[in-house]
Amino acid sequence: IIGELVQEKLKYKIVTEGSERSFIVEQFRQIRAALKYQGNPPGNTKRILVTSSIKGEGKSFVSTNLAMILARSGKKVALLELDLHQPKISETFDVPECKGISDYLLGKASAEEIVIPTSKHENLSLVPCGYPADEPSELLVNGKLKILLNFLDKQFDVLIIDTAPFKAMTDAFIIASH
Repeated sequence: IIGELVQEKLKYKIVTEGSERSFIVEQFRQIRAALKYQGNPPGNTKRILVTSSIKGEGKSFVSTNLAMILARSGKKVALLELDLHQPKISETFDVPECKGISDYLLGKASAEEIVIPTSKHENLSLVPCGYPADEPSELLVNGKLKILLNFLDKQFDVLIIDTAPFKAMTDAFIIASH
C-alpha cells in the first residue's frame, strides 16, 4: 500500500488541478511522494495501472487526479483511457468522442493521432478510448497494445492507465502483463 484516499462528496472531478489545499489533495501528494520509492530501481515507475474489483470505486477519479498531480510536479504524463467498456475520462476533460485506443488497436489510427494534449496542464496528455468497438477485450490481445505502450514510453515520463474493474472484465489482467 503506497497511500490511501478518503471518500468524500466533491464538487469537482479533478481536485488536484488548482492550488486548493485540502485533505484529499494532500493524500494525492503523499501518493506521488511514495511513488519515488517504487519500481526497480526505486523511482523508476514508468507505467501505473489503476483498477479495482467493481465499478464505481473511483478508478477514473484516481487515475485523473494522479495524472494531474504528477504533471504539476514536472513529469510529462499520458493518461490512457483503457476502460474500453465504460470510459469516463474523456468526459471529465470535455473531449468529444474521437479516434483513440480502440481505433489504434483496430488499425484505423496511428499512435501519433490519438494523443491529445489537455487544456488542464501543459504536461498532461490524454489518450482517449476512441470509438466503441465490438468485443473490446479481444483488441487488447492482438499485440498492438505493447507497441503503443512502447511508443508512449518514449514520449512521456509516466503512463497512467485507467482500466475496467478486474472482477467484471479480464482487461486489467491482460494490461498488467505490460
